Amino acid sequence: MLLTDRQKNIRDSLISEAIQGNFENIKNNYDSDIQEVLKSELPSNIQKEFKDDLPNPCTTSQLIIFKKNQKEINQCIQKMEQKIESISCDIAMQEAKGNDDSHMQKVKNLKRTSDLHHKLRQAIDYLDVKKVKAVLEDCDTNLAMILNRPIHSQSKTTLLLYPLQVGLNKRYIGDGKRLKQEDLRNIKEITKLLWDKASPDIRNFWFKFHQDQQEESTKDTKATFEAHLKKAPPDIRDLWLKYQRVPENQDAAVIKLLKGEQQRHAKIGSEKWLEDFIQEVKDYREQKTIEENLEIATEKPTTKSVLQDAQLSQINRTCCIL
Repeated sequence: MLLTDRQKNIRDSLISEAIQGNFENIKNNYDSDIQEVLKSELPSNIQKEFKDDLPNPCTTSQLIIFKKNQKEINQCIQKMEQKIESISCDIAMQEAKGNDDSHMQKVKNLKRTSDLHHKLRQAIDYLDVKKVKAVLEDCDTNLAMILNRPIHSQSKTTLLLYPLQVGLNKRYIGDGKRLKQEDLRNIKEITKLLWDKASPDIRNFWFKFHQDQQEESTKDTKATFEAHLKKAPPDIRDLWLKYQRVPENQDAAVIKLLKGEQQRHAKIGSEKWLEDFIQEVKDYREQKTIEENLEIATEKPTTKSVLQDAQLSQINRTCCIL
């Protein structure tokens, strides 16, 4: 069904409101063309964005219903998690009354950690740099537990990259113009604040978490590719194998994700808007790798000897060139 320019504007507005979760605004839209617009198919870019969740083709009405259900489910999950945490803390505090003061203090710390984590996540959701700073300063001894906590039970990211996820969600609201240069500056500053506050143990946790996620994803992709490969005719199979892209494993998963987000938002900010932070993370990772290798070499005399021989060999080659 072909829409007029006016109807397309109405459709785009409805899609934007649905993605933002402003369903009251949709409900109060009494435009005469609303029924025709709701029956219309989604634009190709929106259809592509939700290809894994919606039928193809999909109507504007189906998208609105899907986003409304998704919002209600997420709200229920968050409320349930907060309620479970609150109940658990209350029960633990009741049980702790009969125990010593140290046990009671542990329970209070648990509740405080939960509250601070919620405040920090909320501040990041609004990309509010001042509030993020305030919460981090208030974390004191609870910092490690807060920075190590998942965003929620089904989360596949860490607090370090959560600001980038917030930016990504904001980018795909409506026409994508809601993510501004100021937002990118705030995303970068918040990410840097989290990185600076993190201890080496927390940073290592972030690296390992995302590395595990990447390996799991690679494993799933490989399994899917091999399943399709078995069913493909010989000529198609040969063509796929010929042009199969070799995965790049030079960078850690965290660095790859940071580079991906930098490239994704290049037109809004600049091509290198996150480059100095990426380089800082990369330098840190390389330095840690060197330290770990030296530690292993120190523990194993044979390995240390081989390493020293390799270093001397490199020096000799350099001297020859000079």
